[in-house]
Amino acid sequence: MLQESTTVQWDPIYVYRDPGIAFRIYLLFLVVPCVVTVFHLVRVWRAVLPFTSKRPPLDSAYLRLLQISTNSIKRWIGLVCLAWGLLTSAGVYHVCGIMFLEKSIRGAPILLWIQDFSAALSMALSVVVFLYLVRWYLLVRIERFHD
Repeated sequence: MLQESTTVQWDPIYVYRDPGIAFRIYLLFLVVPCVVTVFHLVRVWRAVLPFTSKRPPLDSAYLRLLQISTNSIKRWIGLVCLAWGLLTSAGVYHVCGIMFLEKSIRGAPILLWIQDFSAALSMALSVVVFLYLVRWYLLVRIERFHD
């Protein structure tokens, strides 16, 4: 009886890898700035329709709306970049830990150095995120104070 040769080849394209919980939270986090940006855009477009030369009824109120919207979007851009850096740094730390446990790598000292570097970067980015959020809160308070 002839047996069929079944050679299974590993192809990284077809390997299913379940995204981790940190990545799922990050994806959810990325949806929030998109929703906030659409909200600001709709508020601006409600006052003056896009692609028209119509002037807004109250120039100062419309200008204030534009300033608040652009400042909010600028803050979200910064927060997304900080969160990306934090997630990347934590991912590098995790990968270095996995590679170190395999014990088949000759460059283990460099892995420890990279792992220490990513841990220090994660701690620094965590502090920067905290400072950034406090600054954001204070700027929102200033904007509301002027109204």
